[in-house]
Amino acid sequence: MNASSKSPAATDFFTIDALCQPEQETPGAFDALTRLAMRLFKVPVALISIVQEERDRQYFLSHQGLGEPWRGQRQTPLSHSFCQHVKREGKPLMVSDARVHPLVADNRAVDELNVIAYLGVPIIAPEGSPAGALCVIENQVREWTETELETLKDLAHCVNDEILLRAMLALNETQLKRSLRYNAMRESIAMAFMSPDLPVHTRFEELLRASCKALGMKAGRICKTGCGQVEPIFDHDEQGHIAALERRTDFKALTSEVIRECRHVAFDDLGKSHTPDGLCGSYAGTPLILNGVLHGVVEFFSDEPRSQTWSEEEFSILSIVSMFATAHLSVFGQIKNLKQSEEALLHYIAQQRQPVAAS
Repeated sequence: MNASSKSPAATDFFTIDALCQPEQETPGAFDALTRLAMRLFKVPVALISIVQEERDRQYFLSHQGLGEPWRGQRQTPLSHSFCQHVKREGKPLMVSDARVHPLVADNRAVDELNVIAYLGVPIIAPEGSPAGALCVIENQVREWTETELETLKDLAHCVNDEILLRAMLALNETQLKRSLRYNAMRESIAMAFMSPDLPVHTRFEELLRASCKALGMKAGRICKTGCGQVEPIFDHDEQGHIAALERRTDFKALTSEVIRECRHVAFDDLGKSHTPDGLCGSYAGTPLILNGVLHGVVEFFSDEPRSQTWSEEEFSILSIVSMFATAHLSVFGQIKNLKQSEEALLHYIAQQRQPVAAS
């Protein structure tokens, strides 16, 4: 896909699955809420469940009063779940006597967990959809009141806020890691390119080498454009990837797309998203523009698809590489023109001296 950017959301880095790990210790805040529910409602059992139909499981994010083996396993199949109905309907469920309730009378939790009366309200995942339930359970018939229902809803708001807080913490942690990685990538590229006393060709090769390492790509090249032609002038291609691709029409089409669009072009998996002729791997290219004029392109390629989409930080790295390359390509072009002029002048002087030597 072509480069695009959007602001990251908490749900980009956190899923409710992160809470469905029975081997992990229960977060203390959730246990505090289920203990509070037990005291407020004077019930033997209180639960926070995450329901996952695709796994035929409900996971207990927190539980109070469960017997074994459920307490140790922290999960049950949905054959033992009242909470699945709360999630599916997205609304509270009040059951005064499960043995005669048409929705749950056949549920195995009635006999095996001694669930007779049940009051449950939805808990909400960060993206806004029901994820499970906060519930209180009685092992005898009980008529729940509207006041009790509203109290349980208030407690569920606290559960929702705690889940959202954990999602935001995951977002902040991920953004910090990305920022640190971006700064490290930027510094490595700048250091490689700005090292003193490097010959021009070595400087550009070091730029491409450091960029490949930062972006997780296997090969990179800088091409000059003009008169409808694309001329590779520098490359970092230790394994010969680009050399093998230059003859392929589908690879040339990627370069042409960068030139035509005059912006970043990137693909996570070429085999799925771009080329019909079997080109596999991942690709990123960006134009080299100076004073509104296209001077060339810089491209990176790997023969393996990426496990993650191109990030904003990586597109920023492409921009930095483009900036370095464009500025120094201009100087490189001037030096090249000066050398050509110098060679032409020396050739002219040599020709002028020939008649003098002959006489």
